Amino acid sequence: RYSLAPLFIALLLSGICNANDASDSSHNDQQQTQLQTQPPDQTEQPSSEIASPAPEQESHLPDVAIVLPIDQLVQQQDDQQRAKASIIESAQEALSDAQHFLKSLATPSTETTLTPPRDPTKDQINEYIQKANEIRLLTSGKDKTLNIDEIEDYLLKAADLGSDVAYNMLGEIVMYGEGDRMVNLTAALHYFNLSASQGNPDAQYNLAT
Repeated sequence: RYSLAPLFIALLLSGICNANDASDSSHNDQQQTQLQTQPPDQTEQPSSEIASPAPEQESHLPDVAIVLPIDQLVQQQDDQQRAKASIIESAQEALSDAQHFLKSLATPSTETTLTPPRDPTKDQINEYIQKANEIRLLTSGKDKTLNIDEIEDYLLKAADLGSDVAYNMLGEIVMYGEGDRMVNLTAALHYFNLSASQGNPDAQYNLAT
């Protein structure tokens, strides 16, 4: 005869295990149901998905015109008018100075007006006559022989340049027979006429006498 106790114990343990498995399965099903029905948590976000900042919206506010008081507007207009007047006055003064400067350049100075330009021909004539007079002074007088040849040489050079003074001096040399020259009134009249035709008063006087 076999004992039924071991079989009964085995059946009892098997029932307890099945009950535990059923309980665990039921508990898991309840958790899954709760997870499915529970709304997702909006506060928690995956670390990899960081919300980017919202783009700035352009402001469409209308431009507001700044309206100044009438007194300030009038003051600004007065300041602008005074600034324009100052600029115009400065420009006119600068233009006037420039005109005076250009006028001073175009107008000859007083010294230039009073002092005529030197004539090289007259300078040469004066030099020849001066040398003739110096020779006359050095070679004339007692116990001296007048160097009439050199005197006539310088006077003829001046006469060739058109000197009325030189023509008159040449006429006086031959009229008075200075040095070793012979008196020659015909030659003297010729020289006096050449000098007098240019308005020389000494030659005119010699012709009259």
